[in-house]
Amino acid sequence: MKRLGEKQLSDDIIFWNIYQEAFPEDQKEDRKIILSTIAKRHGFVLKACYCHEKYKNKHTVGLAIIHKILKPDMNYLCYLAVSRSVRGHGIGTQLLDEIDRIRILNIKLWRRKKYVVAEVEDPDITEDSLERSIRKRRVSFFEKAGFRLLMRGYWQPALADDKNQCKCFL
Repeated sequence: MKRLGEKQLSDDIIFWNIYQEAFPEDQKEDRKIILSTIAKRHGFVLKACYCHEKYKNKHTVGLAIIHKILKPDMNYLCYLAVSRSVRGHGIGTQLLDEIDRIRILNIKLWRRKKYVVAEVEDPDITEDSLERSIRKRRVSFFEKAGFRLLMRGYWQPALADDKNQCKCFL
């Protein structure tokens, strides 16, 4: 796992390809917003790498984008994605483990609890059986990692006027 600075993130083409592939258009933040968040230290980005001689260096295979929220005091996991070619090999779990390590370090440094919040779309709010299955797997993944479901859902506002709201509950 590697924590990225603004310049490293800006130049990592594979990182942005994974980001573009993994999330629907109506759920993506503009690249400039993510880079600004990192530059202002209002969040952080992690990437998972795979080392192979074919790539001559570390090849990005996963990402996590986290925003720091002050009130309430928490880390908001905006995006977690793993390249399709390596899903199911524990990379997403490793990213969550690193986020938790950083959370624990923050508790020790600042003597405050710091929660990590993630969200997934409600599996029951779709007519598409494939999408429902994908959403259920996401819920299961986060539950196995120790996340707990909220007792009720909420509506996430759209990121732009022309984008849809989504019901989330993790």
